[in-house]
Amino acid sequence: MEQILNNIKNKIIDIALREDEILKGLGKGIFYMPELAFVYTVGKEISLNGAKIFNGREFEWIRESKVSIPGRSTTEIFDLIFEVGKKEKNEIIVIEFKMRDKDYKYKSDIEKLHKLPSDYFKVFCALEDVFEKDQNNGSRMTRIVSNSEIKMKRIGELFTFPTWSEHYKNKMLCFVEIWQVF
Repeated sequence: MEQILNNIKNKIIDIALREDEILKGLGKGIFYMPELAFVYTVGKEISLNGAKIFNGREFEWIRESKVSIPGRSTTEIFDLIFEVGKKEKNEIIVIEFKMRDKDYKYKSDIEKLHKLPSDYFKVFCALEDVFEKDQNNGSRMTRIVSNSEIKMKRIGELFTFPTWSEHYKNKMLCFVEIWQVF
């Protein structure tokens, strides 16, 4: 599963970079893209490249789907789900996304993922807007992880790239943070 999660991380980074370049050509940047548009694009592109990403295993792409939380009478809606391995052991990957949002919204999605069964592979992806001058102060996710009781592990290394946001005049970076939640 580690290789599959790394494949997903690499595809997310590729999409963020490509969409940023397209949007820069329009005088915008990655943060102009709505979160749900990014989620849909990630789901579609992972599916189009599924044989490579899932190492030849069968899979199903499910978007914005309700999932029952064990021990509770509630369901939660999750951004992106992949059921991998229909014929063999079925493994479920659930991914939540945030783009340039507040810490408490990140925490809410992380807690929602944490409540899922332990045999699910739970991934939190954040595209953080960071001023270039603040890049050495650490990312939002680094602060959240260090202050959380929920165990998380970064998938690969932090990836950053320069971008533009019409909301600010200062130079911006996009921190692509992808974490497995346990």
